[in-house]
Amino acid sequence: MKELDWQPGRILVLEDDPVMRESLQDLLEDEGYEVAAAANGGEALSLCGQWAPDLIVFDIRMEGPDGLDTLSTLQASGTDIPSLAITGYAAEDDSIRALKLGVGDYLKKPFRPEQLLHSVSRLLARHRHDQALLRGLRDLRETALWAARADQTRELSELVAGLAQSAGLSASQTPELEIVAQLYALGSEAFARSDCPGRVREWVACLSERYDGTGPSALRGSQIPVQSRILALALAAVRGQHARQILKVDPGHFDPLLLEALGRLRPEAAGRPRLQLKLAQTLRLQGQAAEARELLMLCSEDVSEWGVEAHLSLARLAGQGPALLDHLRQAVELARQVGPLCHAHGLYRSGLLLRELGAPQAAAALEHAEQRLEAAGLRVEAALCQILQGRADGSILELVLRPEHERQLLPVLKPVYRACSQNPQWNRLARRFLNRYPFLEGQSATEALRQNQLRVISFGDLQVRWGDFEVEESHWRGPLAKYLFAYLAAHDRPVLEEVLLDVFWPEHTDNARRRLSGALSSLRRTLNPEGKALLDPILRQRDRYCLNPSLEPWTDLGEFAQAREQARQAQRQGEEAAALLHYRRMAELHASPYLEGCYMDWAVAVREQRQMHVNEALLYLGEAALARCDFAAALEDCLRCIQWDEFQPRAQNVVLRAYVGIGQPDRAVRHFQLYENRLRREMQLEPTIELLEAFHLARLAME
Repeated sequence: MKELDWQPGRILVLEDDPVMRESLQDLLEDEGYEVAAAANGGEALSLCGQWAPDLIVFDIRMEGPDGLDTLSTLQASGTDIPSLAITGYAAEDDSIRALKLGVGDYLKKPFRPEQLLHSVSRLLARHRHDQALLRGLRDLRETALWAARADQTRELSELVAGLAQSAGLSASQTPELEIVAQLYALGSEAFARSDCPGRVREWVACLSERYDGTGPSALRGSQIPVQSRILALALAAVRGQHARQILKVDPGHFDPLLLEALGRLRPEAAGRPRLQLKLAQTLRLQGQAAEARELLMLCSEDVSEWGVEAHLSLARLAGQGPALLDHLRQAVELARQVGPLCHAHGLYRSGLLLRELGAPQAAAALEHAEQRLEAAGLRVEAALCQILQGRADGSILELVLRPEHERQLLPVLKPVYRACSQNPQWNRLARRFLNRYPFLEGQSATEALRQNQLRVISFGDLQVRWGDFEVEESHWRGPLAKYLFAYLAAHDRPVLEEVLLDVFWPEHTDNARRRLSGALSSLRRTLNPEGKALLDPILRQRDRYCLNPSLEPWTDLGEFAQAREQARQAQRQGEEAAALLHYRRMAELHASPYLEGCYMDWAVAVREQRQMHVNEALLYLGEAALARCDFAAALEDCLRCIQWDEFQPRAQNVVLRAYVGIGQPDRAVRHFQLYENRLRREMQLEPTIELLEAFHLARLAME
């Protein structure tokens, strides 16, 4: 057979420096490679869609989305492409990100041309070898599926492949499982033949077993072959059952971790619930209630805090009537599945909504919420429940009026103020309310704007409020002005003009200072649109800029840093209760990543550092909860921790032991197996001794 002519390979170069980009392109083309060059991530993504390169050579650091961001976007879209990272910085965070993304090689500037060519040659050779193996597997799979008339059950193949990958099976094991699924779905009699492989016969024989051990042979959890668990769930799913429906109808039948994977795989139950929820809220504000309700119903299928929020929003749209109570009941039940903290918050939010709508069930709901909030250590929300029920004293009111608790107070500000003003014994506290929130007694917005501090929330989307004036997204005159304000708010000291120019206009063109001046003027108009406030929100001190300290600006970023310092100090002094309180405050403030959606280098650095800090807090909280045998709370905190740092062994250890503590050792075993597979595949590491001990403890608990 005549061999195909060897092709040297297509290489995409992503480099924002035009001189370096041209040099790399010339060097590679001289070696006979076909080369395309891109100056930014957007161009690279467009070229990949049109040109299908065999290798991407990219610089990590660049304006906007960097090389690693671009590679991550490609992988998320299903494009698996070998990569060679080049950087002039040896940042540890970049190295870790590159490792997690599976970057094939890593060169630090300056490097010799032969080093680059050697890496490129080696990566392309490995890629050709891998592609040949994959083609062989793909050909085998296509032929076998054609024989099994796979065109009738294509969805089943896709589900089996997705579930197998989630379960940690290798690519070589998946085609065989797909073929078995196809034959079984088509009612083939091949399984009864004597030449049927023994392993396949076992998989099919165990399809009727149940994960909870109530099946025909009483096999339980990991005693059932993982292939049987995958096949059983995939066959159920193609009959039209979604993960959420399966949980409602028959919660003990299927592997719960595979059910979670199914929820991510099915397009109707997958997606990004948090972003869908934001879009639904926007549609609701624009008066498009039907479209908002449709999106919220989709979000409500997600077993997370976003699913809880979706049910609460649906309850608000429902108004009075049976639908209101049904959505609130579902919100509370879903919150209970997420964890004790989410459960307490769900009860509290439900009680507030019932009270706002004047429903007779409000008092009982708030009383129940108060008990759960106290048990979860959420003192401020529990105190607000007491105030709303008319059972508070002066110390409780003093607690909720502390500036650091304003985030919890704002949603119930008016009813709490009314409760204070109606009680003659609380007149002094009512006056404190008016001093801070003068608009509660009908003062003009201008007066409120003059007397109230500037407040900035930067975890999640940037939110800015000055008095009762809130900056909406449409008010910002472009993203540059918005992020310039966020940068100033992130610093508790004035920032040098040169630093601002370096961060936002690194090219330092002749008009950079004029652009900075224009951006600052734009910010002043955004924050003070009518020009009536007496104080300038942005203050200039010679060659430095800052938020005006006379406004006593409050930022959640500053509050987060203060809580961390207080927690660490309490920890050093052995004050366990105080440390737990401050670490919990950090976890509450960090509801979403810092400046989500901003990919400027400085914002990414702050985001990653704060994520590391909140993970420290969650780990401390989880280990403390485990020590006092509060297994549900430990599980909730450490599951949240490993969402951001999957390979944190201490958090994984807490998760395994907490699963055993709540009577689900089978989930601990399955969780460990998935973690071990990913750890070996992605990090080439073995589990720690502590994790192995927790795993064996879980296995003993199953016997």
